[in-house]
Amino acid sequence: MNKIEYRKMFEVENRHWWFSGKRHLVLHLARRYLSPLAHIREGAAPHILDAGCGTGRILEELSTLGTPFGCDLHPDSLGFCLQRGLHRLVQRSVESFPFQSSRFHLVCLLDTLYSVADDRKALRQVHRILAPGGVLILTDSAFQFLYGPHDRAAHGVRRYQKKELEEKLLSTGFLVERLSYFNFFLFPVALAVRLFRRWVPGRAERGTDVGEVPGWLNRLLLMLLLTEVRWLSRFNFPFGLSLWVVARKPPD
Repeated sequence: MNKIEYRKMFEVENRHWWFSGKRHLVLHLARRYLSPLAHIREGAAPHILDAGCGTGRILEELSTLGTPFGCDLHPDSLGFCLQRGLHRLVQRSVESFPFQSSRFHLVCLLDTLYSVADDRKALRQVHRILAPGGVLILTDSAFQFLYGPHDRAAHGVRRYQKKELEEKLLSTGFLVERLSYFNFFLFPVALAVRLFRRWVPGRAERGTDVGEVPGWLNRLLLMLLLTEVRWLSRFNFPFGLSLWVVARKPPD
């Protein structure tokens, strides 16, 4: 993304329903799946990497669970991370991490993989830097037929289906513990909007969908997403605008 898009994210993600809901999901999963890592030496903080950390809002939250590190290819995003007081930052693609093998107990790859040219290479890199038994939390965009101006503005290469993403994780050495679609309730609305924009001639290209939302609508959308997060503890959704995964590097 360009600096304008990062600025838009930085200004709205504290309150925007999508970013707030995703933070809630990621932190819920991180707390749940980090706690059983018995190989972490007692008293030592787990090492956590947000790979493709954007402007650093989720990395800021993850710092409450361990020692946080951020990695992003774009200097503009790291500049916003510095404004949040984050300092363990590396400018590098997720296809070529500079970190030593088995360094991290948790790696978050949040809406990042779909913008990487060689996604299998990126997953192999994540596998390499995870400690045995370490956890990958991944979120990304679902269904290629939904690809549109938002994805182009975010430099998205592809959107995923559940089976495709599972196969790529398994082929790069991960054990998949949970895999589900989410943002289920808004799927019909988003599908209608994307099709309308595609079929109506003369529609101008737009940037990302990030922006201010009326307060009442923002609260409603956040409530729907938080409801999904609660339900995902019990079952998976059959479709949605996004996917989330918890995968693990096999223990020694």
